[in-house]
Amino acid sequence: IPFINPYLELNNGFSKNLIPIVYFIGGISSLWAGNYFGKQSDKFGKFTIFNLCVILSLPVILIITHISSIPFWATLPFFAIWYSSNTGRGVCANALVSNIIPQEQRGGFMSLNSCVQQLGTFTATLISGNIVETDTIGRIKNYSTLGYLSVAILIVSLVIAKYLFAQNKSFKIAFGIKSLST
Repeated sequence: IPFINPYLELNNGFSKNLIPIVYFIGGISSLWAGNYFGKQSDKFGKFTIFNLCVILSLPVILIITHISSIPFWATLPFFAIWYSSNTGRGVCANALVSNIIPQEQRGGFMSLNSCVQQLGTFTATLISGNIVETDTIGRIKNYSTLGYLSVAILIVSLVIAKYLFAQNKSFKIAFGIKSLST
């Protein structure tokens, strides 16, 4: 996400005045998605909705990181879907993790989980900053590589989630948890 602004401006020629609309659409979509996917995860299962949100985001990530020469208004639905699927994925992932940890261990574990997420964000920014370059006229190069990398990481997250959450015993053993709250 740190390179969305320069990518849309420099590579697609969108005005700086239009970029806040992307974030507005994304914010509205996120507000809606948090509520919607939270309810759907209660109805159909957190793991199922997590998988759905990850799978939904894969083609959208590739579209966003390969956008070229399309009207600004045509990009907005992709950003709405992307923000929605990211929010849904986050809601379900947090619910999955928090439901596995016994209540008396939850606060410490969720703090550790937050630290790991922040470390992941730092690492992603560091790696993407080393992948993305600018060409001689200031356009962003290698942005599509970030899209492919993001898709690969999300696919790995599906595999890890299946291993950890579809088989709670493995998670329990890995973290030395005595009981599972479901």
